[in-house]
Amino acid sequence: MFIVTASEFKERINIVADVMSEQTSLKDIDLANYNLLLEVSELYESIELLINNQHNTTLPALARILFERYIYIMFLNKSKNYANDRAKKYLDYTEYEIQKYHEFVYHNDTKETSYSDIRNYIGINQNDNEFSQAFNMNNLTMKKDKFRNGFTNINNKNFKWYSQTDEYETDDKGNNVPIELYNFKDLCYHLGFPVYYHICYKNFSSNIHGSASLRSVIEDSLYEKPNNTPNVDLSISIVAFVINRLSGMFQ
Repeated sequence: MFIVTASEFKERINIVADVMSEQTSLKDIDLANYNLLLEVSELYESIELLINNQHNTTLPALARILFERYIYIMFLNKSKNYANDRAKKYLDYTEYEIQKYHEFVYHNDTKETSYSDIRNYIGINQNDNEFSQAFNMNNLTMKKDKFRNGFTNINNKNFKWYSQTDEYETDDKGNNVPIELYNFKDLCYHLGFPVYYHICYKNFSSNIHGSASLRSVIEDSLYEKPNNTPNVDLSISIVAFVINRLSGMFQ
C-alpha cells in the first residue's frame, strides 16, 4: 500500500534539505514546502510505528493532521506564478501565531484568568531573558500587520492564510474581486478534494474534538482488549494516499 517506508521518505526530505543548504538564497516557497514536508515525515514516522505495533487508537487523529498538511502543500504549489506569494502568507501567519502564543503567556492577570498562575505552573518568569526576548507587543503588532498587509479586498477579520486565492469572481457591484476561502472545507473544495474532506477531515473530527464510541465498543473494552478502533483501515488508506502522492513529487 505504501510505496516508501517512513525512513525512505525521511531520506528524501534530507536530500531536499542538503540541496537547500547549498543555496545562497532561498525563496519563501522553498522554506514553506520544506517545513510542511518535514512535518509530514515526522507524522509518517509516528504513524508507521503505531501501525507496526498495532496501536490504532490515535491513527484517525494523526491521519487527519497529515491530510491537512498535504492540502496545504497542494494549495501552496497550485500555481507557480503565485506560489511564493502564498508561501509568504503561510510563513507570515505561522510567525504571527507564535507571537500570539507568547502574548498569551505574557498577559496580565484579569478577573477571569490568572495568567501569573499559569506562568508559575509551567515555570516561566516574565523577566527571564529567554522569554522577554521572544515576545513584546511591538513585535506582535508588526507580525500581525505584516500578515494582513499581504491581502487585498479581504474584509473577514478572522481570515486564514489561504483565504485569498489567485482566482477572481464578479461581485454584486460588478467589481472583479478575489475568491475568498473562509475555512478548511472551502479550501478542500477549491482544490478538488470534497470527498476526502468529508471521509477524512470531517469524519475524523470526533477523534480530535471528542471521544465518540459505541456503547457496545465501550462495554467490550471492559472485558477484552479489542484492536478494532473505528476508521483504522480508512486512516491507513488516507495516509498511504498522501505519502504516495508526495513521494511521486520526488520522482
